[in-house]
This record gives sequence, C-alpha cells and structure tokens, in this order.
Amino acid sequence: MGDHTIDIEEASEPTDIIWENRQYTPWQRTVAAIWVTISITLMLFVSFVIIFYCSNVSNAAISKYPVIAPEQCEYLGTGANGSYDWAFMQKQSSNEFTNNVASEKLGFDVSYSKGYL
Repeated sequence: MGDHTIDIEEASEPTDIIWENRQYTPWQRTVAAIWVTISITLMLFVSFVIIFYCSNVSNAAISKYPVIAPEQCEYLGTGANGSYDWAFMQKQSSNEFTNNVASEKLGFDVSYSKGYL
C-alpha cells in the first residue's frame, strides 16, 4: 500500500496466552458485580450515618458553647475604670453554671451564650 510496509508475524502459541479468569461465566461475573455494588452502597450508607451523627454532635457542642469574639469580651466584666471586675465575673459565671446545670437536669437544651463561663 504505497510507501507503507506490512509486517506479518506468526501467531503466538496457545500456551503463551494467559488464560486467567476464563472459567467464570457471564452470569458469575454479573453476580459478582451486583455484590460489589451492594457492598459499596452499604459502606457509603454507613459512612453517611457516621458523618451525620458526628455533625449533629459537633453542632450541638457549637450551639452549647458558642465562640465569642475578643471584641465582645469587653461587656463581660469591665469596670468603670477600664479594668476587669473579677468578683462580678466570678459571680456571673457561678450563676450561669448553676442555672445551666439545673436546666440540664430538667431536660432543657442549655447554651452558654453569655460568655462568663
């Protein structure tokens, strides 16, 4: 064919061919594919449940102990002269802890949102 040459070689001996997995029928391959699909789906579902549970626990902790920005800390216990009133902060944190423990015993959701604790 024009300028191209064709190389013709002898075929390989049948003993040179790797005959792996030739014993499986198409039906056996289909069943194996179905089992793999079911296994992967089950693992994805289990991982979804674990991630969902951990997210709920994390969100509950975040709502119970919210992050207070440093600029919001000024209102917590700054006295008239600009220094912290430690006695006031101790009293407020003690009151907040006592109220929250009592609320938790009654089954209410508690949020430490005031920031004294």
